[in-house]
Amino acid sequence: MLALWLLSCVSGLPGAESNTLRLAVGPFFAPVGNDSLHQASQVLPELVVAELSRLPRYQLVEREKVQAVWNEMNLGASGLVERDTVARLGRVLACDWLVSGAFVQAGGRTHVWTKVIDVRTGVVLDLNAAPYEPGAFTNTVAGIAAFLARAGAEPKGRQFIAMGPFVDMNPPFGAPREDWSRRIAALIEKHFLEAGFGVVEMAAVGPIFEERRLEAAGLTGQPDGRVKLQPAFWLVDGGCEWVETAPGQLSVGLRIQKVGGPAQMFRLTEAAGEEMEQAVIATLVRAFTNTNLVAQPTPNAEADLLAARGMELASLRSPFRPNISTGAPLRTQYDSYKRYQEDDKRRLENRNATIATFERTLLRDPKNLEAKSMLGRALLSDPEPARRERGRELLGEIMDLKDPKNAAYIQMIADNIKRREARRRPDDWESLNQILAENPNDLEAKCSMGAALLSLPRASDRERGTKMLAEVVAGDRPDQAERARRLLAEPEKHPAFPDVATATVAARPSANSIPVAALEPEDDFERGRREFFQKQFSKFVPVQFGMDGPRLAKMQRVSVRVNRFDYQGQHYCGIRFTTPAWTDGGLKWMHILAKTEAQKDFGTTTFQWDIISKSGRMQGFETYYNLDVGSYEQLKRQFPHTHTAIMQSLPKEYLKPGQEYAIWFGFKEDDLPDIAFALTIESSNGYFVLGALPIE
Repeated sequence: MLALWLLSCVSGLPGAESNTLRLAVGPFFAPVGNDSLHQASQVLPELVVAELSRLPRYQLVEREKVQAVWNEMNLGASGLVERDTVARLGRVLACDWLVSGAFVQAGGRTHVWTKVIDVRTGVVLDLNAAPYEPGAFTNTVAGIAAFLARAGAEPKGRQFIAMGPFVDMNPPFGAPREDWSRRIAALIEKHFLEAGFGVVEMAAVGPIFEERRLEAAGLTGQPDGRVKLQPAFWLVDGGCEWVETAPGQLSVGLRIQKVGGPAQMFRLTEAAGEEMEQAVIATLVRAFTNTNLVAQPTPNAEADLLAARGMELASLRSPFRPNISTGAPLRTQYDSYKRYQEDDKRRLENRNATIATFERTLLRDPKNLEAKSMLGRALLSDPEPARRERGRELLGEIMDLKDPKNAAYIQMIADNIKRREARRRPDDWESLNQILAENPNDLEAKCSMGAALLSLPRASDRERGTKMLAEVVAGDRPDQAERARRLLAEPEKHPAFPDVATATVAARPSANSIPVAALEPEDDFERGRREFFQKQFSKFVPVQFGMDGPRLAKMQRVSVRVNRFDYQGQHYCGIRFTTPAWTDGGLKWMHILAKTEAQKDFGTTTFQWDIISKSGRMQGFETYYNLDVGSYEQLKRQFPHTHTAIMQSLPKEYLKPGQEYAIWFGFKEDDLPDIAFALTIESSNGYFVLGALPIE
């Protein structure tokens, strides 16, 4: 958010001879429709009275009497606008001062504004903005009581600091480090509060500026009878980043400006710790001494400064901006998603600060067309539909929305919003694994992972998926629990395959550890054929692992007639491929003769196949499964004239990641149909990256 307003109030002590003041605590108001804040506003006056009862400075009017008089006079949130009303209320309550306030929401935070009014003069003696946290209500009450203990004690009124955004200027996706921007902002706020200043945020002072706007425009009928407010404020903002060339060193930028005077810029580089904190405070003290010499601002100084800061935000020209030129490489779709989310968050923060700035500009200067135009444009891209409509209304007041150029601009903004809203968290295998590695308790990712595992053919994967979904059902996300229950209730479409390959491999030594002499002996024909294939490796058709849709491995074809070659009186053809570098499971594949209607009666007794590496010997296939094509709807539709398909596995111990292999087919028939096949890696990772075999 941006650097903000500092309000100082015209102050005047009541003329009572006694040092004891009779104080009435009136109602505190909450936004309409916010039940939780409404309840807090009902309790707050009682708690404030209880806290003030310990102070000898005040004699308190009974809360029941205050509420009864307020109700009898039928006063609402605007009841303290007219001086006559304030004076009449004071006479009935026989009090010197009246305290009232309001809960104001802005920028994701809630503040309680407290106003102290001298009931005889109708003058606001003091203002205060206290942060409100539902879980720390007593802290809010104590803060208000501490403010009231010293209210009106200074003849020139208490001064307010407007805290602008303190930006973490480090790359958003660099190495994780402490965000000192929050620490610096908290340090400055603490310093000023202890020094007796009020500290506010721009977006939280809307009601105060609305009163001033009404007063300036003469909309109350008796402008001279209103509660008077006198402007005088500072704006403070900044940013910080770690010094890459000096570990442990922090660079902090500060900008301090009093309305009507020039901005002062400071750059500090110190060790992150007490040295930096002391340097920041010393800089603030020096800067405020200098800015106090500035003359009184001109009438338009406030609006001019706010408009300038708004344009700075809207055009991204702030001297305190995150460094987004570098960042970690994007490894997964989830990395991209997180970067989009971070960018959206930063844009939203900047847009909210821009909106707040131009709103305050218009309250000070309703005729400022530039502020109205920029506010309308900023609201057009807001996430809230109501605020987008307000943006259209503002632009409609100063431009023709039917003009093709303007209409095209508004449509472009609308399209960007739709794309942003349509963006969803990725659920591919790599992303889900990354999400769960970063947060094992992410129930949405766990539910997606469980659903995906249930769709796989291997029994152990389905068991793992069932376990994960059961954990989601027992979790604290009702939406994901209901989704998990539905998934668990769905019947299996096809029976799971037992982990045959895993069981077979477990009893065998690793192929990499088997010396060549330990392999089955090759006869002269087998050795000669293998060496011929390896010399003619380029004759095998190059293929890649591929997917058909989001879950299945792609069925590919090799044309037997086009790619056939002979060796010692027999026909051969085949495919060659490279195993993925990340291979974490065995090779699982299937093939089928893609018979045409004319070939539906074709039969063979000579068809054979095996696997070889590009060089040297390796352990080949050992077993296979005959699959009834009629049991698999997809295969039946795709190969209506073939009755049998072959599925086979090769344990991962027999393969090397990133190495090239070939599967050859041998036959004697001249009219062998084309061969269709699908390849994958038999692991959860393999099924997600390459797909499961299309046998479901």
